[in-house]
Amino acid sequence: MTSIKKYAKYLKLFLIFIVIPMLIYIFIKNITNWVNGYIPKEILATVPVFKPISSSIKTLAIIIDTIIPFIILFFGLIYFIKILDLLKTGEVFSKNVFYFFKKLTTTALVWVIYHPIGYTILLLTLTINNPKGHRYLELGFSSTDALNILLFGLLLIMTSLMHQGLLLKKETDLTV
Repeated sequence: MTSIKKYAKYLKLFLIFIVIPMLIYIFIKNITNWVNGYIPKEILATVPVFKPISSSIKTLAIIIDTIIPFIILFFGLIYFIKILDLLKTGEVFSKNVFYFFKKLTTTALVWVIYHPIGYTILLLTLTINNPKGHRYLELGFSSTDALNILLFGLLLIMTSLMHQGLLLKKETDLTV
């Protein structure tokens, strides 16, 4: 039990002092790149985007490509940090731990579902000002996306089942 507490403590410190500042740096860098008109290479390799991109398109691209994914990611990090806090206090199989695990897996499922949807909307947004015949609506759904959605969906179901098992165990413990 003490090793779980120790690992939770060090992992939380790693998240707070290394991972979160790196994510903030990447967030600022992505926004700066979009504001300056730099389109990511993986998008330019897929579709031709005729320049210049208007400021309203840049704003939509920032929201679709940077802000929404980072909001989802930070919700996941918050839930993960709450789980680590509970593990540090010694709660391993408690209702709160399962609740935050369910929230974390739901957030991860939202993340993997948003990825192909956000990519499709971003490509449509960037090519909307192209001349007729050069606008793209590309569905960016790969086998990796399908596998991730399946895995996180199964993880969400397993977490829900474990939570129900915990509730049933508590109910049977109260039965005389």
